[in-house]
Amino acid sequence: MLISVLRLCLACDQSAQDQSIQDQSIQDQSIQDQSIQDQSAQDQSIQDQSAQDLFVGLSTEELNDPLTCKQCHLDHFNQWSGSMHAYASKDPIFKALNAKGQRDTNGALGDFCVQCHAPMAKILGLTTDGLNLDEIPEKYQGITCAFCHQIESVDGDFNNPLFWAGDGVIRGAIADPYPNRVHRSEYRGLMDRKELKSSDMCGACHDIFTQNQVHLERTYWEWKQTSFNQESLAQQNTCGQCHMPGRDGIATIYEGVPERRLHDHLMPGVDLAIIDDFPFKEEMQNRVKEELEHLFLTEICVQQGTGGAGIDFHLENISAGHRFPSGAAIDRRLWVHLKAFDLNGQLVFETGNVAENQSLQEASDQDENLIFYGDIGFKADGSKTHFFWEIQEVKRNTLASPTSFLNTDPRYENPHVIQKYRIASEFPIQSVEAQIYLKAIDQAMIDDLIDSGDLDPKYQFRIPAMTVGPLRKWHLGNTTFKMEFNAECSNPF
Repeated sequence: MLISVLRLCLACDQSAQDQSIQDQSIQDQSIQDQSIQDQSAQDQSIQDQSAQDLFVGLSTEELNDPLTCKQCHLDHFNQWSGSMHAYASKDPIFKALNAKGQRDTNGALGDFCVQCHAPMAKILGLTTDGLNLDEIPEKYQGITCAFCHQIESVDGDFNNPLFWAGDGVIRGAIADPYPNRVHRSEYRGLMDRKELKSSDMCGACHDIFTQNQVHLERTYWEWKQTSFNQESLAQQNTCGQCHMPGRDGIATIYEGVPERRLHDHLMPGVDLAIIDDFPFKEEMQNRVKEELEHLFLTEICVQQGTGGAGIDFHLENISAGHRFPSGAAIDRRLWVHLKAFDLNGQLVFETGNVAENQSLQEASDQDENLIFYGDIGFKADGSKTHFFWEIQEVKRNTLASPTSFLNTDPRYENPHVIQKYRIASEFPIQSVEAQIYLKAIDQAMIDDLIDSGDLDPKYQFRIPAMTVGPLRKWHLGNTTFKMEFNAECSNPF
C-alpha cells in the first residue's frame, strides 16, 4: 500500500514537473512570438519611415499641370494630348454652342457645359460659364490628368457627379504602385478597365440630362442595357476595354519600375479635332477608322423580277457597346450610300450620295430612298431643333446594340435592321455596292452656328464623312448572304 502511494506521489510530482516545463515552454514561445512581432513592427516602422523619408511630393499646383505628368509619363501624356479629353474645351464647335446657348438662355445655361468640358477650371473657380476659356491657363483646359486621377468616388449617373478629392493622391489601375518621390499613389477600381465600376466613372460625363430634364446623351445608360455589362470576363466589355485598350510596357520613366499592363490614353471614339495645330491628328484619324471598321455586320440580297428587282440591305450592330450613333446623337448622322448596276454596267439606282455641303435632312428631302440614323430633337411647338437647350422631346433613331442573346429576355431588342429598296430596270441587276458613312456632326448644326456668328466660317467643311466598315458588294450569283445570315431575301419585286 505504501509503495502504491509513493508511486502515485511520484507520478503527481512528474506530472507537475511536466506541466511546469510545458508552461515555461508556452511562456518562452509567447515571449519569442512577441519579440518577433515587436521586431516586425519595428522593421515596418523603419520601412514606413524610410518611405516617408523618400517621399518629397510635388505641390497641388504642380500636380494639376499635365506638363508635370509628361516628365515621367511621356507616352501617356502624348496619347492624352491628342485625345478628345485634351480637346474638350478647345473645340471651336463646343465654344460656339456654349456662346449661343448662354446668349439664347440669358445666361441660364451657366456651368452646364463646362462642368464636363473643363471640370478643373470650374472646380477651381476659373470659369462659371465657359465664356472666358481663352483666358484660362492651358493646364486647366479640357479633362486633365489631375481631374481623372484624383477622383475618389462617383455619386450619380449623369452630368459629372464625380467627387474630386484634390488631395494629391494619384489614383490608377496598378494594384501595387511603385514608391516614388513625386506623388502618393493608390489603386482604384474606377480606373481599372477590367472592373465594371470603371464604366461608372466614364458614364458620369457621358450621360447628360438637360436643364429641360431631357435625357439627351445616353451612352452609359445604353451600355448598361447591353450584353457587355456582365461580371463574367468572357462576356464583359467596359468602356475602357474598347476605348482604352491595354499593352505591356513601362508606366513611368523612373529607375526600377517593372513592366505593367498599361491603358491607352488616346481614347478614340468618333470625334476628330478640326483646329489646325492640334497634335497627333493623323494618328487619331487612323484609330477612329479602326474603331469603325468592325462595328456592323452587313449583307446585300437581291431578288430579280420582271422589270426590276428588290434589294435588301441587312445591317446589324454587333460590337458597339451602346447604340449607334451614340453620345451627341442629335448631331451625329449615319447613312448608307447604295448603287445598283444592270447587265450593261449602267447605273440604274443610287441613294445616299450626300454632298459635302449637305445636311442629312436636306439630302433626304431630295432623295426619297435615303435612310439615315441619328436622333432628332423637337421644341415645345413640335418644330425640329439641334440646339439642346431648346429640345423638349427626342425621337430616338439609332441602331440597337446586342442586349441579350435570348429573345425571351425582357431586355432583348433585335439589332438586325433591313433596309428595303425597289428598283425599276429594263435589264437584270448585275451588281450592287453599299458603303456606310458617318458624320460626327451634321452639316446643319455647323451652318447654323456660322449663320449666328458664333463659329468661324473657316470650319464649315472640316467635319469629314467617315466610312464605317468595308465597301459591301453583291454580284449576280453571289450566295454569301445565306452563309452569313441564314435567311432568304424578303423583298420580292
